[in-house]
Amino acid sequence: MFVNIPKTGYVGVGVVKGPSVPAREFRVTVDGKEMPIVEAPLEVSGMGEDADDDERCEYCVSVEWIKAVTREQAYWERWVCTSLNHPQPVVVR
Repeated sequence: MFVNIPKTGYVGVGVVKGPSVPAREFRVTVDGKEMPIVEAPLEVSGMGEDADDDERCEYCVSVEWIKAVTREQAYWERWVCTSLNHPQPVVVR
C-alpha cells in the first residue's frame, strides 16, 4: 500500500495485514490502551458517522508500515502515478 497526499507526494508505504472492516469494528492502541478507532483521538472528524450503516460507514484496514514520513518529506517523481481507488488510512497520533 502506498499513501499519497494529492499535489504533495508519497508519505507512506506499508503492507496490508488483513481485510477491511467497518470502522465500528476496527481497534487501535493509543498510549498502550486498546480502543475502537471511533473513540480514538484522531486528526480527522466523522470516523463514526453512519457507523451502523455498512453501505455508508468508513472502512479501515490494518497496515504494517515499512516507512512513513512527514508531509514536508513527501516523495514525488513525474513518472509516478496514483490511483484514487486505493484506501488511504487514517493516522492515529
